[in-house]
Amino acid sequence: MADNSFEIKFAQLVDARLQEMSPSLYKRRVGFQLIEQEEDDTKGLGVIALMINNTWIYIPAFFLKGKIKMPALYIKKYDMCCPLNDSWTSFIKSNELESLGKGISERTLDLSNTRQSYRGLSNEDNSTKVPILDKMSSIENERDSFINNEDLHNIFS
Repeated sequence: MADNSFEIKFAQLVDARLQEMSPSLYKRRVGFQLIEQEEDDTKGLGVIALMINNTWIYIPAFFLKGKIKMPALYIKKYDMCCPLNDSWTSFIKSNELESLGKGISERTLDLSNTRQSYRGLSNEDNSTKVPILDKMSSIENERDSFINNEDLHNIFS
């Protein structure tokens, strides 16, 4: 039998965090599934499944630097993510998701034959150009990027 102590502890932490964040959602949870974990148990990814008004809701949970992060929830029926906060939770429980409207078909959204104009991205005297990368370009080093490694690290931590 594989050691699943990380999964059990992670699930307990996620349960406690969900109960703290939204007691009404906590009551509607169906289960927890560990998706991925580091070998040294310092990072992990899991998902809580909930059922609200016959709609499956999934909340991804991240274990990073000893803390649980659950920033969003995913509504399967609508293929939609939204923030995990009180206003969205109330909206979902009120069964008003149908009022959000319907998506457009992929055929309507086909933009493959359109070309973008980037002329307006520089100032009038052309002294300062904004670097534009086309589909065939690649970023050679950090200086070519609009975001540095430290900022990128801070975004995901």
